[in-house]
Amino acid sequence: MNKAIKRFVNSKNIGVVDFAKKAGVHKSVISTLINDKRDFKKMTVENAYKISKAMNCSINSIYEE
Repeated sequence: MNKAIKRFVNSKNIGVVDFAKKAGVHKSVISTLINDKRDFKKMTVENAYKISKAMNCSINSIYEE
C-alpha cells in the first residue's frame, strides 16, 4: 500500500508537497504514508479516494500492493 504511493512519487519525480497538492490532501498524509508511519488501510476513505485518483488508479489496486 505505502509502497505503491512511494513508487508513484519516485517514478513521476515529484515531491511530497506537489503530490499532496495534486491529491488534495495535507502533505503530512503523504509523508507519513511514504515513511511507513501510517497504514494506508487506516486512512479515511475520502483521502484514499483522492490519492488513488491523483495516481490515476483504483483504490483497490493500491490496497493490493
